[in-house]
Amino acid sequence: MTASMQPSNTRDNLMTSRLTHPSHSGRTRQQGLATLLITVVILVAITLIVIFAAQTAILDQRMSANELRMKHASSAAQAGVEFATAQLNSGQGLPSEPLHRVFDGEDQSNATFRVAFLDPSEQVEECPPDADDTSFPADSAPNTREVVIFSCGWSDDSSARKGITVSMRASPSMADPPTNPLTSLSGVNTNGAARVFNYFNNLTIWTAAAVDVTGNPGTSYVRNQSVAPPTDPRLVTEDMGQPEINNYYSQTTDKQAIGPDVIDADLSLRQLEDRGGDAYFENFMGADREDYKAQSLEMEADSDLDGLEGQAIWVDGDTSIDGNTQLGTRDEPVVLVVDGSLDVAGTVDLYGVLYVRGNLEGSGTFTNYGAAIIEGETNIGGNPYFIFDPDIAYGASNVGARGIVTGTWRDWVHEQ
Repeated sequence: MTASMQPSNTRDNLMTSRLTHPSHSGRTRQQGLATLLITVVILVAITLIVIFAAQTAILDQRMSANELRMKHASSAAQAGVEFATAQLNSGQGLPSEPLHRVFDGEDQSNATFRVAFLDPSEQVEECPPDADDTSFPADSAPNTREVVIFSCGWSDDSSARKGITVSMRASPSMADPPTNPLTSLSGVNTNGAARVFNYFNNLTIWTAAAVDVTGNPGTSYVRNQSVAPPTDPRLVTEDMGQPEINNYYSQTTDKQAIGPDVIDADLSLRQLEDRGGDAYFENFMGADREDYKAQSLEMEADSDLDGLEGQAIWVDGDTSIDGNTQLGTRDEPVVLVVDGSLDVAGTVDLYGVLYVRGNLEGSGTFTNYGAAIIEGETNIGGNPYFIFDPDIAYGASNVGARGIVTGTWRDWVHEQ
C-alpha cells in the first residue's frame, strides 16, 4: 500500500510547491520583459545613432561641397583680378570685349569669372546671380591710369559667388614732364617741311648744341597773341591741317632767322651732359635706366609698336618705325624710350613723350603730339610735326606699372 501511494504524494508535493511559491514563474516572465525592453531601447539607440551619423555625414558632405564651390568661386574672382591687372599692364588699353572666362577644373568642375573696369566714382555692391546676367556693369573707366577692377567669380552651378573690387593706379613714369615740344641735347637739324608748335608757352626747341634750319621754309610756331584762344584747346593741337590753324599761331623761326622761342647752346643741358652717366635721363625720367627699364613694357628692336597705349615702353637698341603706325591716344598716351637711335618713315602718329638715347632720324610724315627728348642729334626731314600738348605730356607722366591702391581691396561672399 505504501508503494502504491508514492505517485499520488509526488503530485501533491508539486501542487503544494506551486501553491506555496507563486513568484517563481512571475520572476521569469519579468526577466523576459526586461530583456525585451532593454533590447528595444538598445535597438532604438542604435537606430538613432545611425540616423544621426547619416545626417552628420550628409551635412559634412554638403558643407564640403559648399566649401569646394566657394573655393572655386573665390579662385575665379581672384583670377579675374589677375587677368585684369595683366590687361592694364599689357599696353593694349581697355579690352574691346568684356573679360569673361570659364575654367575647366581637374575635378570636372567649371568656375567662371567676369570683370568690369569701372570709373573710380562708380560704386558696386554685389555680383549678379550668374555670369550671363544683364545687370553686370559695363566698362566705364575713361582710361587705364586710374580704374576700379570689379571681378565676380561663380562656382560651376552658380550657387556660390565671390565679388572683389580693388582700385588700380599707374605709377609715375616721368619726374619732370617737358613743357616744350622738342628737346635735343646734341643739336637740331630740320630740313624738308619740319614744324615745331607750342601754343602754351614761348619755348619750342631747347638744345645744348646748335640749331640748323637752313632750307626749311618754316620751323617753329607759337601762339598768336592777337587772336583769342579757342574754346577747345584741342583745336590748336590735333588738327594742324585746318584752315583756321594759321590764325592761332605765329611763325617765329625759318631759314632766315631763329626766333626767341629757340634756345640753343644751353648751359643747363650741357651741365647734365658733363655730369655723365644717366644724369640727363634721370633729370626727365626720375630713375636710372636699369630701374626704369624694369618698370616698363620691354620690346625688342624693330618690334611692331602699332596700337600700344597707356604704357611706358622700352625698346632695346636701334630701331625703326614705318608704315601706318599709331602709338598711344589722347586719353591713353605713352612714354616711348628707345635705347638707341630711332629712324622714322611712313606715317607715324605718337601721342605721348618720346625719349631717344641716340639720334632721331628719318623722313615721311611723323607727328608727335606731346613732347620729344633726344640725347643725340635730331636730324629729320620729310614732314615731321612736333606739337606740344600739356594734357598729353602730363598724362604720359603717369603711365607706369599699375598697382593696387592701399586700402581699397574689398571682397564679399554670396551663397544661395
